[in-house]
Amino acid sequence: MGVDPNTLIQMFEQSTLSGWENASNIQIQALRVCPDIREYMANYFAASGKYSQLQGLVRSDPLVAASLSRSNYDAGRVLGVTRQSSSLTVFVF
Repeated sequence: MGVDPNTLIQMFEQSTLSGWENASNIQIQALRVCPDIREYMANYFAASGKYSQLQGLVRSDPLVAASLSRSNYDAGRVLGVTRQSSSLTVFVF
């Protein structure tokens, strides 16, 4: 069972866009999203300035970019980022 769109939007809206420089641990968390919801989310993100800001941060942060390069995902598939202490969790779909 995949994640519903409201949960995805909430995760995105609660994303951390600062404090990444103190992170020493990056975890990539893949979320199951069906193609229809992926398209819906792409349209939602297209209307959001925050998404382009998130994309820029993901691409420019060396630790996050390196972690993504070792996964099957790229910056275009990042949904959100949360920070807890020195750890970042990068949610991808």
